[in-house]
Amino acid sequence: MAIKRHYTSAMSSIQALETRCNTDELNLSAKLQSLDAVKNTNGVKVTEATYDSDIDDFTGLGELTITDGAGGGTAGDAYILTVRTKVSFSRP
Repeated sequence: MAIKRHYTSAMSSIQALETRCNTDELNLSAKLQSLDAVKNTNGVKVTEATYDSDIDDFTGLGELTITDGAGGGTAGDAYILTVRTKVSFSRP
């Protein structure tokens, strides 16, 4: 089942986003599937994180690495300090 979380567009850094996503993975027992820069139903810019809770393999849960740019790993978009930013994420 997909679980969506919205994070503020004023996220202070990619490292802060990484910490938030790792914490949510552990709390939700779900793996991050995508990051998208979107507007919520009120028209406010947010980073939408989609997590998959239908997992059998918990290896690497809460061990995401999120980096700037569309380098290795899964590419996505996030708002960092209200600026749309290309990011990618992977796990060990």
